[in-house]
Amino acid sequence: MTVFKLKVFVFLFVLQASTYLNAAVVQNGGFENGLANWSVQRNTDFAGDPIRVVPQFEGYAPTDGASFALLRSSLANTYNVLSQAVNLKAGDRLAGSAFFKTTDYMPYDDDAYIRIVELDAVLFSSRVSAVGDYGGTSWTNFEFAIPTTGTYTIELAIRNAMDGAAPSYLGVDNLRAVPEPTSMATVSLASVFLLGRLKRLRKKWAR
Repeated sequence: MTVFKLKVFVFLFVLQASTYLNAAVVQNGGFENGLANWSVQRNTDFAGDPIRVVPQFEGYAPTDGASFALLRSSLANTYNVLSQAVNLKAGDRLAGSAFFKTTDYMPYDDDAYIRIVELDAVLFSSRVSAVGDYGGTSWTNFEFAIPTTGTYTIELAIRNAMDGAAPSYLGVDNLRAVPEPTSMATVSLASVFLLGRLKRLRKKWAR
């Protein structure tokens, strides 16, 4: 490979790598910086703030880092919501972990969900009727492949059904955008090839 061809290859490699490195990022998806970067719609009640960041909750520990978001249902039939707009490319995967825990019982069917608003795609959902009276889920991993490049809103929400007593909880952690596999593979292969060529040129120039 001539020096000119190598320079062209390096340029193309840098271009591809910059695209990969500038891939979609969910800001503060692990909630290590509190609720920074998230839009908050809360309905405070007698129990105080229904949306917090905590280090643990009733046996649930973070799946990543030192904290996670905990949303509590409060006023009757009204959602408490966290949301964030993210630029995603076709093939990117939105992933994370969530749990649902309730202190309520039927027929008070409190519910919670995580969804991509524009696609009406539900990534996680649960409710009292699904887990049973006073029941809950374990941490549940989810992943969703984005079909079309665009700006999407991630929405986390929980509500009390019928009354404002006996709350339910939605825990969320490690929300992240995973770049589509082709871009990752291309950059990896190009890196190996470039390092090999540079080593050979270095030996040649050292003679």
